[in-house]
Amino acid sequence: MARPVILCVDDERTVLTSLKEEILRRFGRDVIIELAESGEDALEVVTELVDNGDDLAVVVSDHIMPGMKGDDLLTRVHGQLPEVRTIMLTGQASPEAVGRAVNAAGLYRYLQKPWDADDLELTLKSALASLAGDRAREEQEAMLREMAEVSLALTANLAAGDRYARLVESARRVLRADRAVVFRVDGEHLRPLAASHPGPESCSFADCPELAGDLGAKQPVRRTGSKATALSVAAIGWPGRDRSLVSTPLRVGEEVVGLLMVGSDRPDAQRSLSDERVLTFSALAAASIRTTELVDALEESSEQRRRVAVELQRQASERGSGALLGNSAQIRDLRRDIALHAQSAGHAMVIGPPGAGCETVARALHEQREGTGGPFIVVEAMLVRSADDLFGADPQAVSDQKVRRAGTLTLARGGTLYLTGVDNLNPRLQAELAARLEAGADAQVIGSIRRDPGTGMDEALLRVLGTRRLYVPALRDRLDDLPELSAHFLAMHSRRTGRGVERLSEDSVARMAGYAWPGNVRELSHVIERAVVTASGPVAEVPKSLHEGFSIGSYQLTEKLGAGGMGEVWRAHHMHLSRPAAVKLIRDDRMFGGGLTERFRREAAATADLRSPHTVELYDFGVTPEGELYLVMELLDGMDLQTLVERYGPLPPERAVYLVRQACLSLGEAHAAGLVHRDVKPANLFVCQLGLEHDFLKLLDFGMVSAQEGDLALTQDGQIAGTPAFMAPEAGLSQEIDGRADLYSLGCVLHWLLTGRFVFETSNVMQQLMAHVSEPPPPPSSVSGHEVPPALDEIVKRCLSKEPSNRYADALELYDALGAVELERSWERALAQQWWSSMRVGSLKPAAPRRAPQHTMPVTAPDRRGKR
Repeated sequence: MARPVILCVDDERTVLTSLKEEILRRFGRDVIIELAESGEDALEVVTELVDNGDDLAVVVSDHIMPGMKGDDLLTRVHGQLPEVRTIMLTGQASPEAVGRAVNAAGLYRYLQKPWDADDLELTLKSALASLAGDRAREEQEAMLREMAEVSLALTANLAAGDRYARLVESARRVLRADRAVVFRVDGEHLRPLAASHPGPESCSFADCPELAGDLGAKQPVRRTGSKATALSVAAIGWPGRDRSLVSTPLRVGEEVVGLLMVGSDRPDAQRSLSDERVLTFSALAAASIRTTELVDALEESSEQRRRVAVELQRQASERGSGALLGNSAQIRDLRRDIALHAQSAGHAMVIGPPGAGCETVARALHEQREGTGGPFIVVEAMLVRSADDLFGADPQAVSDQKVRRAGTLTLARGGTLYLTGVDNLNPRLQAELAARLEAGADAQVIGSIRRDPGTGMDEALLRVLGTRRLYVPALRDRLDDLPELSAHFLAMHSRRTGRGVERLSEDSVARMAGYAWPGNVRELSHVIERAVVTASGPVAEVPKSLHEGFSIGSYQLTEKLGAGGMGEVWRAHHMHLSRPAAVKLIRDDRMFGGGLTERFRREAAATADLRSPHTVELYDFGVTPEGELYLVMELLDGMDLQTLVERYGPLPPERAVYLVRQACLSLGEAHAAGLVHRDVKPANLFVCQLGLEHDFLKLLDFGMVSAQEGDLALTQDGQIAGTPAFMAPEAGLSQEIDGRADLYSLGCVLHWLLTGRFVFETSNVMQQLMAHVSEPPPPPSSVSGHEVPPALDEIVKRCLSKEPSNRYADALELYDALGAVELERSWERALAQQWWSSMRVGSLKPAAPRRAPQHTMPVTAPDRRGKR
């Protein structure tokens, strides 16, 4: 277990030395001590500790220091890492000053200077014990949540073979094993119900007497080394690689019905695996085998899941409840209709313009319907690709080795399936859904459309859903509700952001009353959110240009397209040219120091100099009066390659080659200009419709770009910049890089497009980085669902060479190599146009901040500046 880190901060080096010596004398090697001589240095140390995965436990800071004060530092630390215990050393005896620090910084304790060594020791011991207790409770809660998920998986409506196969896979995942087998007791034999690896049909107690003893054990039985290897070979016929073996009986009451055994290649694999986790899982496994004998327990488990779902629904309802607030005639009629329709069982149709609150109405129908304890599931109809998505896979088509996938209609059993834009559902699926609903369904289905349907919907589905219709008014038709709605959103956003905004200015109220609100209630929420986050006091101000949208430079922002941890992306248009654009911005209060400002400036400068049509075009760059940095880029119609593969699956080789070759053209120009992108990944490669072109690729986000000549030093000197799943070995080792690092990343992208998987599937970032440094990559053909030409395997292999000198010399050489691959067919313009027309892709914008997939979050590990 990692040792806890104590960070000491004081502007006097003698005090820091004294603190360090006293803590070492009293705690020895049980803790790690980090030192910083200012609040600014301390923040850098905190950033590095977090990036490295170190266990920062306590921050001890002086109160009055030059530059950043101690209470400001501890407030920042508490905001970023709430669990870290913060202790202030203060020479001020003022209760008011200490009180402010406690409230703002979440202060754990404060010590009066000069501090007493015994008091310091007691305070640190108390802080560490408090943190350890909190973490133990969190770990217990996490285990319970994981076990609840396992319980749900193991009690699904599956055939016996599928359930046992799922049980084995769950055992490997939850118990951190390489292999697993579930035995059923059959007289003097154990017969495998399912195993991750093939083995004999039975094992007798005469051949393996140890297993008879395991069946009577009260605690898990652990074996390592040669004992583990011998037993796994004798009992299971496994290939003799097990160096760690854990077995535990499966009991229903006092009856032993089976035995669970898991094995791992490493002797210490299960050292951190607690008996409690093994026993908890074994109880769930026994329940899976004997579900008919545990009906009462399963019903209680189901009730617990329903209570969780109801609580989540309550929270979601609070967030969206604003749409039903007000006292206008229209909204009173709508609330009455909801109450009326909720009294009778049946499906419904909600009709209203975008942003008016159709989902809120559907959720209210769900919550007010008597006997509803099931989930409320929202599905975008346009994204439903097959009947399996709605109804689940046909059990006759699922082999014994696969787990049947439940459809959304099944998942909504006992609750509500809300299909937004139901008129966009494939006509064939509309007809099939109507037939299923007419035959009887265990879930209420509510569809939403923008206006009364014409001839575009299936008549049967319209008959099923359209019997009960609820009309949601546009905000312009219920302006009497504006004051109440505004107060609701003001309070909600003020509470969420912690801004303490109390009201809107009188001018803002008058301005909003004269606005047409084309985006309806959703736009009102966005407008007020924006006013709240830019407010400098208790009164928020809506800009005078409301009727034109928010103004940034020469651009009017009309609709928020997305938001992430660092900023927002808005649809905009130029005031004079009426040219559409995407505006990417970041607020000043989201930044720690000037590094991020320099990154945005770097992205603007680098992108502006590039002219390739496959590089996103930059229109403008600047800083707003509120301190927000912004980039104005072309507005694209499409999606990034990460979304493309996650939504539609791996690509055929001809399409993958077609897209990657376009990326080569963008990178070729950048490399020729002496620039390295450093963060080439599917989320930064955007495929779109551009004029008459389909599958036109644009390279985005040059914010990590660096100059090969060293004049842009922010991405050098020991930093790790990029995304681990797509990062070249030399980048992960913070070595000097050139354009060939981007070609390595592009090879990872090509592997992703062909397989839908990362080159290395690991459990954490550090393992990901080390795999790129030391492990040979698997060829795409070994994991792809498509036939991958051997030449394409070789191209990926060369791109992923550990040594840059063994890769392609430049992007254009890779472009030519891809063009020379013999494919069964080429990806022609007609095929691309047909695909886009069939999928009816909406306008997904290029620069929206998005959450990276698990283990691929960008990592930045700057040089440590805190003193040791």
